[in-house]
Amino acid sequence: MTPPERTLLCEISIFLGSFSLCAAEAVCTDRLHDDSSVRTTLIALTEKSLVNAESIAGQTRYSILTSVQSFGMERLRASGEYQNVARRHAVWLATLAEGLNIDHIPDEEAGELLVEMDNIRSALDWSLNESSTEDRFLGGQIVAGFFPLWNALGRAKEQGHWIQTALERIDEQRHPLVAAKLLRLSILRMQFDPEVLNVAKRAMRVVEASGEVSEQARLHALIATIYATHERFSEADRSLEMALKIHRGQASENSPLYMVFLNNRAFVRLCQKRFTEARRDVTAAEVKALGLGIREYAITDCNFRRAQIEYLAGNLESALRYAEQIRDSEFGDRPDQFQTTRNLIAAIRLLLGDVEGAIQPLREVLGRLREDESIATHQELEYASLALAMRGKNAAAATVFGCVKALTKKSEPRRVRQRKDAFDRLCSLLRASLNERELVDAMDRGALLTPELAAAEALAALDSEDSS
Repeated sequence: MTPPERTLLCEISIFLGSFSLCAAEAVCTDRLHDDSSVRTTLIALTEKSLVNAESIAGQTRYSILTSVQSFGMERLRASGEYQNVARRHAVWLATLAEGLNIDHIPDEEAGELLVEMDNIRSALDWSLNESSTEDRFLGGQIVAGFFPLWNALGRAKEQGHWIQTALERIDEQRHPLVAAKLLRLSILRMQFDPEVLNVAKRAMRVVEASGEVSEQARLHALIATIYATHERFSEADRSLEMALKIHRGQASENSPLYMVFLNNRAFVRLCQKRFTEARRDVTAAEVKALGLGIREYAITDCNFRRAQIEYLAGNLESALRYAEQIRDSEFGDRPDQFQTTRNLIAAIRLLLGDVEGAIQPLREVLGRLREDESIATHQELEYASLALAMRGKNAAAATVFGCVKALTKKSEPRRVRQRKDAFDRLCSLLRASLNERELVDAMDRGALLTPELAAAEALAALDSEDSS
């Protein structure tokens, strides 16, 4: 190999999985070679079979064998250049993240970004463990910008890990905007936890220090839904007023951010049982989404909000139709929609007394949970417990329910209305069908199960013809 080839081979060893030519040019261009030589040198390495090239998601991606990468990394560290190259790798991803519109990532762009997940994880692992404040800041930027990708993959636990790690390790005073974005993501994840109110107050202090008005509008709209969830309606209304004032001041009523504001306001109104206003807001959000060409938001987020409105208004059949419209759409099988929508369908069918109609969506979500417990939300296990109890399989229901209670014992969740209704019915059925000793024994056994094992037991019991 020529010296430029040896240098480039060592530097591209920083990539995990695969990488594009643009990424190589961003990360590997330095005083030793300009952009054109990165291209020509990469081609030379490909011709020597040291680098593989293949088409992924419509673009040429490059990769190297694990053994070659290990050699390259060893040489890179020995040269003393590892930190510099790792930093450029993180800067490249942080720059990509900063350029994203987090209110909506188009399908094509999301597909291109998902192939970078190995590189994202690698850059986070490096940057958030560095001693330099600025390196950790890069990690915060990466988490804040790319967070929708974990939703798209259905990796909520991994997403939570990176959000929490970034919050712990960035300097909030030096980088208030990124800290505010990360706090907003934490709020999204802990909506039903009473502690979220303290996090919301902290987030507002930080975002005001950043001076970024768009992020202030986004946070006010989100915090309004948090206050509404916890029945603090006067504070919810004040947050909505602040968000609307910013939108009008910035003339941003024709933006994806305003579309989200309308849908969030619909949530506040449904919590206040102002259903006519809630329906009007969600229709306005849908019109805005379609006008902006964001069909996915119109189908998924708007119909999900409609299902919530109609459920709380007592129109369970209408709520079910909206949930099934999401499931049956082209977006229904995406990881971020699959679980949420099927959980909702199962809950509504159970509360309508249609146990058999709830079994199929439960089988689907439990099947995925059995294969990957990192996607567990605990809702699917509660609904499975209710389905088992309604089928007369009370011991199995109590066992699965015991797993949920063990998982949530540190922080009992504040349940959304349909989940609370299902929870109350489940508790009533178990108390009526099992004596105290039987109930305690079954729940104690369930407390020892992982979500994965509880899902497997629930599926087996649902498929069994015998009652207990």
